[in-house]
Amino acid sequence: MTDENKKRDVGVSQSFELDSLSDLARMLAARGPREQAPSILLFKDDTKFILGTISTMHGWYDFYGLPIFIYVSLDEEPNGHFLQYESNQDKASCVDNASSPGKFYFPIIKLKRKPAFIAI
Repeated sequence: MTDENKKRDVGVSQSFELDSLSDLARMLAARGPREQAPSILLFKDDTKFILGTISTMHGWYDFYGLPIFIYVSLDEEPNGHFLQYESNQDKASCVDNASSPGKFYFPIIKLKRKPAFIAI
């Protein structure tokens, strides 16, 4: 790594808050097989719990990989290790295991603190 790269400011992500947990789950399910199943990050920010995912918008003008954080804000910490989505009922919930067929599951990864590059 060169000295120039060491001094480079990483900047912060662009963030989009969604209206509900179902909106987040529906968006992730719509990505389908095109991408690897995304992980959901969980961390506390002040008094709220943030559940979200990082995406990248490629080729955005002069940016070559603009980071985007898409999230929902919750009053209580969600229980469970997976975000489960039932598309036929448009229902999302946090569950402990990914064992029911016909549903989408996204792993929830609990962070100790909010990453510095995520702007909320």
